[in-house]
Amino acid sequence: MTHYELLTVEEANAALSVCRGLRIARCWRSVEPCIVLEMGRLRREVLQLATRSKPLHTLSGQISCMTESDWRVEKRRSIHFGSGFSDRQIDTRLKSLVGTRVAAVRLLGRLPELRIELDDGRAISTFTNWSNQPRWHIGFHDTKLFKHRSLPPAADISPYMHVRRSRLEIEYCYDDQNPAANRFFREIRQ
Repeated sequence: MTHYELLTVEEANAALSVCRGLRIARCWRSVEPCIVLEMGRLRREVLQLATRSKPLHTLSGQISCMTESDWRVEKRRSIHFGSGFSDRQIDTRLKSLVGTRVAAVRLLGRLPELRIELDDGRAISTFTNWSNQPRWHIGFHDTKLFKHRSLPPAADISPYMHVRRSRLEIEYCYDDQNPAANRFFREIRQ
């Protein structure tokens, strides 16, 4: 099940402040032009997808940032690389992000785009010119880092921040058979 909660840009930026100091542990490309940045400690996840007979084994960070739109990595005065570069250039240069620490993660602009500033002076920015909404997602896999709301550990709730229908929101994913999750959402709806 899912539950949606609207956010202001200020609330979102406050929730994203926990990213500061996390190390980029893994970067990978998904369906073009997507990239995924795994921040913090990595942990192994086993996913059972309906489209696969065997489970998928993957590594997730404490927080994952996924761009579903165009993006670029900026140096102080130039573009280092971005979604319009060749596959080879992207693959090679993505590796250079691993090990850097996050200085800040912010949402900027009237239509909130994602900006991740790194401790080496580079910054990663999303931008969308082919969709009517910004296209990025931030998953809080380590819910202890999710400071927007205190989540009960027994509820097994996964929060994701994104833009949907022109609104900035947290999407909470949970099992509706879990009594702790149902109790939590009943309380926040009141």
